Amino acid sequence: MRDKGIALNTITYSSAISACEKCGQWQVALRLFNEMREEGVTANAITYTAVISGCKKAGQWQTALQLLDYMQDEGVTVDTMVYTEVIGACKKAKQWQQAVQLLRDMQENSVPATPITYNEVISACAVCGIFKVTLQLMEEMRSKGLGVQTVTYSSVITSCEKAGQWQRALQLLEEMQRTGIPMDTITYSTAISACEKGGQWHVALQLIKNMRGNRVPAD
Repeated sequence: MRDKGIALNTITYSSAISACEKCGQWQVALRLFNEMREEGVTANAITYTAVISGCKKAGQWQTALQLLDYMQDEGVTVDTMVYTEVIGACKKAKQWQQAVQLLRDMQENSVPATPITYNEVISACAVCGIFKVTLQLMEEMRSKGLGVQTVTYSSVITSCEKAGQWQRALQLLEEMQRTGIPMDTITYSTAISACEKGGQWHVALQLIKNMRGNRVPAD
């Protein structure tokens, strides 16, 4: 387009970057973004969100953080979606401490965190087996009136499984049953794995029976 004398503006660049992001071409999206800045074309929230989303899918957490810094430096509004995408990039790269810090940054900047945001942070901690932090975050969700869902419990139980906390995993299952939160295949499978790792094969067998009785499909 430039070769034909057509000026490239914010909308043009943003559309091209979004197209690259959707196709998984995060490096091309980033190259276009850098070209955009060099050409003096202003990047808006849509532009940044698209590039950050591409970085999230590729697990490029450091680049995502750098883009977040650019947004703040340039006075572009950083909303819940942007923070959640950056947290997602940290989760994919197993950077749980950075994910928690971003949640705290949101609170300091008065940016509301949604259940999706919390679930992303909890999941980031879960994959690293940081079960105490996942429990704290789940309680924080409750205190803020955010709905604790099946996916939340599944992540916390995963953290217990990785940390060898089979008893805590069972307590969480009982809590789900007591509060009427549905248990799915992931929930049961993770709890069963926690029991197996803890040498509690008889408990694991009982969970399998419960799973069948509740007509929850196996993997």
